[in-house]
Amino acid sequence: PVEDYCRLYGTFAKAAKKAFPNILVGGPTTGIGGKVGPWQEDFVGFCRANAVPLDFFSFTIYTYAPVVVAARVAEIRALLDRSGFADTKVFCTEWHLSPRDWKALQGARTPEMMRRERETLMGATSAAFAAGALACLQDAPIDMACFYSATCDCWGLVSGIRKLPAWHAFKAFALLAAKGEATRIDAPSNVGDELYLLASKQDGRGY
Repeated sequence: PVEDYCRLYGTFAKAAKKAFPNILVGGPTTGIGGKVGPWQEDFVGFCRANAVPLDFFSFTIYTYAPVVVAARVAEIRALLDRSGFADTKVFCTEWHLSPRDWKALQGARTPEMMRRERETLMGATSAAFAAGALACLQDAPIDMACFYSATCDCWGLVSGIRKLPAWHAFKAFALLAAKGEATRIDAPSNVGDELYLLASKQDGRGY
């Protein structure tokens, strides 16, 4: 129950800060798919009411829409700010494209369904999601966001020595970021809502 976790966290956080004043303590690393809900609100409220240290608020998210990752970050930032934790950092400790059917991925359906889920997570759809999420996060009040993962089977950027499509999305982002100054651009489109663009410039030249 959330009450037990809050008591455990409060006891640990206060003891840790007393013993090691310079370390960062935080939580609760709950999974958030839909809106930020009572679990997270109760945790932040407990920390406020009991003067419990909260250097960072951490969460994980698996979703189908890149914009949802950034939306959850904004909701958490708003929760912290209105609760008196304006200096608390926001850490997304896991983010990734969500499987359409978790049970299929875990082998509880047919082998063919499991194969399709794995192929999606290791393919171009996952790469497109990663690129879109990276774009959306540029506007989000996030302090750290960790992609899951580097090498973990179908969740990774690589499989063995093979670079998966998501690896190329991260490489493209890194190359763009290294070019220079980030530049906001407006790009109206009739393609639909799921269109994400990034640009940078260096010495007046765009990329």
